[in-house]
Amino acid sequence: MKKVLFALTLCLALLCGCSRSYLVLHFALPPGDGSQFVFSDQQLCPEKNTIRISAAAGIANAEVLLVPASGNGLQIGPLPLTQEQPVTAGVEKGVWYRIGLAMPNDAGGAIAAELHLEHVEMRIE
Repeated sequence: MKKVLFALTLCLALLCGCSRSYLVLHFALPPGDGSQFVFSDQQLCPEKNTIRISAAAGIANAEVLLVPASGNGLQIGPLPLTQEQPVTAGVEKGVWYRIGLAMPNDAGGAIAAELHLEHVEMRIE
């Protein structure tokens, strides 16, 4: 019985640890041709030397851009993003980045879009 309880506790701890590095970012994209990037209020810090970005609700074809929050360093992208093909971006571990999303919007108003990110920590700007 103790072994089963220990195994369950270990599995729960592993699941909780893995979920910390997975985030969902929400964007409101204004009407336009998709040439302007809309940046999130959250800043991201990679836990590894890569960040995996996946398209979620509201995104068909878009571009993402990672810019160091400090203003120093090189921006990463724009990188093409589709529902079928997530992006794995090589980044510098420990650097805080702002993430921007650009996508054409021919609707009359803003549309909602989501990005899923893996291997990151977040802070609010």
